[in-house]
Amino acid sequence: MNLMNLSIIIPTINEADRLPQNIKRIIDYFDKFQKKIKYEIIICDDNSKDNTINSVKKIFNNYSFKNYKIISNKNKKKFGKGYCQRLGISESKGDYLLLIDADLSVPINYISDCLKLVSEKRYSLVCGTRVDNSKNNKIYRHILGLLNNILLHIFLYDRIVPDSTCGFKFIEAKKIKKIYKTLIIDTGFLEVEIIHKFIKENYNIYHLPVIWNNDPNSRIRVFRSIFVDFINIFKIKYS
Repeated sequence: MNLMNLSIIIPTINEADRLPQNIKRIIDYFDKFQKKIKYEIIICDDNSKDNTINSVKKIFNNYSFKNYKIISNKNKKKFGKGYCQRLGISESKGDYLLLIDADLSVPINYISDCLKLVSEKRYSLVCGTRVDNSKNNKIYRHILGLLNNILLHIFLYDRIVPDSTCGFKFIEAKKIKKIYKTLIIDTGFLEVEIIHKFIKENYNIYHLPVIWNNDPNSRIRVFRSIFVDFINIFKIKYS
């Protein structure tokens, strides 16, 4: 494997309790590669009111890990997950980007599959596709997720996309850098907009089956989210 530069982008808000242990998991995982991968971790914080920033800095210091950035929204207004991801994309230096969630619901070890895919098949986007998680999810979330996916295929996608919003996206940097200034969505639905743009540009996309561990402490308000997502579909379509 040639040396690969990777930027890991993590949007955060009030993650002092669970993010530090997940930062540990990420650093421990990449230690296995014995410097075959150069990586940076970019924390994009959306005006956390807890001790997120200091707790993350403490973990980095404990590991003597220097290659990180913390981008903090100092405004009173919370701009959203997608807004933070766009900031991370703009500040990233890697050849590839990994968009993941602070709860690390998709295990970091799926990076190995992504590296094989991009080196052998030259995919520009690898999307995590959640499988075998029925025991970890409530039935109404499955129903709303199915409805969401139907709407996406009616209004945005001209091909099958099995899962748009799984918090695991591995992206070729030069391709996303070409379009990121045109991205407009501030919520987690930004990842849908990225897929839509990549389809329009006819970039190669692979849908990687992943085991997804639903976080029982998830802060997503599902019914409000489905309403906001419906509006975002039309923002993306007519932007």
